[in-house]
Amino acid sequence: MSLSNRELRNEIKDLAFRTIRNENHDGGDAVYDEISRNGIEEVTINVDGSKVDSVYPTRGTSVRRWNNDAGRWEKWDGSNWVEWNNYSP
Repeated sequence: MSLSNRELRNEIKDLAFRTIRNENHDGGDAVYDEISRNGIEEVTINVDGSKVDSVYPTRGTSVRRWNNDAGRWEKWDGSNWVEWNNYSP
């Protein structure tokens, strides 16, 4: 089943709220690999006290990241981060 972008955002938002409500976090990251939709396999939720500071995908075939050390964009190929040259803003 493929989720719409809105459904995926709502699912991630729900994970963020559950992180604060159900878990004992004094800050730091909570990593969820329960999501396996639309090319996103893992989401990291950064908690600052009693609020969500950031939520971002960290693994999956649709995930792209900037690697500052290497000075390049990268994509997840299923097992590792590899160079990705198709970026266009």
